[in-house]
Amino acid sequence: MCTKVTLMNPEDNSKRLEIVVFLDNGSSHAYITTDIATQLELRKVESEDITVHTFGTCDPTTIPSQLHTLQLQLEDNTPYTISAQSLPILTQALKTPAIAQDEITITAQDVDIPTTSSTPGILIGMDHFWNLVLSPSFYSIVLPNEYHLLNTRLGQVISGKKLTTRTINSAINEIADHPMSKTHLDEMVERFWKCESLETGDEVTRSADITCLDFFNNTTRYDETEQRYYTRLPFKLEQESVPDNFDHSFTCLRSNWKTVSKKPEYLDKYNDIIQDQLRRGIVGKPPSIQPSEPGTFLSHHAVINESKK
Repeated sequence: MCTKVTLMNPEDNSKRLEIVVFLDNGSSHAYITTDIATQLELRKVESEDITVHTFGTCDPTTIPSQLHTLQLQLEDNTPYTISAQSLPILTQALKTPAIAQDEITITAQDVDIPTTSSTPGILIGMDHFWNLVLSPSFYSIVLPNEYHLLNTRLGQVISGKKLTTRTINSAINEIADHPMSKTHLDEMVERFWKCESLETGDEVTRSADITCLDFFNNTTRYDETEQRYYTRLPFKLEQESVPDNFDHSFTCLRSNWKTVSKKPEYLDKYNDIIQDQLRRGIVGKPPSIQPSEPGTFLSHHAVINESKK
């Protein structure tokens, strides 16, 4: 998976670059190109040679490398610190979506997604892969072309056509010293499976669902004093016209009056309840002037159960 990220010098955040990151679950560590490290003026932590066993060769290749500390800017603009080793080249040019992250949701409804060739400047391995991919706001969408749109801590990322539990398991088992706790990792991977591998029916597949989910993630907050979560309901801002049901409601009122008037004590109880709700501001009296436009009235249906006192 590839996407664009902003890299920063942790000692001077004014030194930053927007480059393509390659999220590779087949690598155990993070790497950065020597050119990017030079442009960001990253301080060298230590020197270390990397031994690479390449396909089709008998002897390994030793490459000199430098260890650097740098920061990635997450989608919420918070910095994420990683350590990466520098190499002259990471990989050849890869195909990446030729659209901005905020346009992916709209373009996701199209069958074809425009791509461009870009050379990654940083490679994220399994030492930080899950911390950057999985989050409480993670979700997955299966696009019409069978690709997957993932909502990660780096923003929205388009991945390949197939994501299987076997791939996830093998990637996790390769790194035993992953910084995320096992309990938390199990919960996040289970969420990942439900969204991706099992293809359950509750996946977010429509633009309206995406809008509601984004609204929920942006408006939900936790009150530490009350120890509870608050969220807003996604009401529609535009007001739609409603039908006039005055005649129907008036008929229901007459029917209720006829029912409860058979026992006058019920009328007194109804009146006490209505007066109490008026005083408490739960209900209010309608305007004395007849409105010019038709209105919608909520009809009350009297339910009296003698067995419940």
